[in-house]
Amino acid sequence: MKQIILTIILFIVVVFFAGCSTLIFSKYQNISVTSEPNGATVTASTGDSITTPGSFSLLRNQDHTLVAVYPGYESLERKILHRRQEWFWYELEPEKVHFKFIWLKPTLTETKREADANAPGKTIIGYRVREKETGKFVKIPVYGDEPNEAPSAAQPTIEREEFSAFKTELRRHTWDVGGEVYHFRYREPDLMEDNGVFYGVAASYTYRSWVPASPEKPLAEDKGLLRWEGRYACGQVDYNGALMDGTHYTMDDIDDYVFETRLLFGIEELDKDWLASLYTGVGYRYLNDDPSFDPAGYERESNYLYVPVGYQLDGSFRDSWAWGGAIEADILVWGKQKSHLADVGSLNIENRQHKGYGLRGSVRFRNKSKVGIFLVEPFIRYWNIEDSEVDNGWLEPANRTTEVGVQLVWRF
Repeated sequence: MKQIILTIILFIVVVFFAGCSTLIFSKYQNISVTSEPNGATVTASTGDSITTPGSFSLLRNQDHTLVAVYPGYESLERKILHRRQEWFWYELEPEKVHFKFIWLKPTLTETKREADANAPGKTIIGYRVREKETGKFVKIPVYGDEPNEAPSAAQPTIEREEFSAFKTELRRHTWDVGGEVYHFRYREPDLMEDNGVFYGVAASYTYRSWVPASPEKPLAEDKGLLRWEGRYACGQVDYNGALMDGTHYTMDDIDDYVFETRLLFGIEELDKDWLASLYTGVGYRYLNDDPSFDPAGYERESNYLYVPVGYQLDGSFRDSWAWGGAIEADILVWGKQKSHLADVGSLNIENRQHKGYGLRGSVRFRNKSKVGIFLVEPFIRYWNIEDSEVDNGWLEPANRTTEVGVQLVWRF
């Protein structure tokens, strides 16, 4: 049992540091640079230049300035600041820089307006547009030839939804990897119960087709969600119940393990900094309880196939700390309880289960750093299963399972 736990812990540590090592020990950080239109010349304060789209490799422990030039426009400038992170390394912010050169066609009224004294007899042929502040723009009149390859555009605006999506760092592809620990209680009312502590690992992959591959592109209107989840946990439980003849009996340190996998799909809504997800799908849960080392014990296997229906809410994505939560109901579609009574000299039994449900709830606290996004999520999982069908005179009694614990997750 201890070897299994140590293996799980080692796996989490290896995965974590494999992803973090390049961030912690590299002196340089890649900063991607794009522009609209492409082809702008961008020069860093180090003296290096690129043509967009491109990237710079900049020292982490210094501030930097980027200056972008495009024919026919005033140059644009962006600052990149270095910040000390939680431990001992520096990070540059922002990691992505986008320069937007906007050209507007004048209205008929504007074309008839004459220039000032410095441009006698000339008319306005267009406007360069600059973003003065987030969401606020100024128009600069141009009296001359239009800039080469100048894109036509409507009055510039920044959609609140698009701005939030960029700030939240929502990704089209997201992985969650972490560990969990929880107290496990299995109870057959008035008959027996198992109690113990489980340790496990959990992982999930989420695909959001509506999140663009580039933050410069707009979000899709139809916001679909596809997610796979999996977990494995093991622990030791203590049995408190009775023998078949009704004699009180106890067993300690029974090895148990459980694994679960789910495929979910749903719809999402992004409202300012809040992301709401409504989902359903299919899930499978397997639990193995094996006290066969005891003369009175026999191995038991539980199988649940179920349909989850849930609602998840995540908020305040732009802050370093944020919170969210989820609630879920699980509808049992099919269950099978296999009892290895041959371990105690009888016949193996399989009982089918058709009635039951599960409930889940959690509260999520999220911290965003340059290494990644970390989540602490206290949770509760509950199953209520009714009496099974009878097999060879044996019945699997109604039972209740409760799991209360916490997950620690690294999101990337």
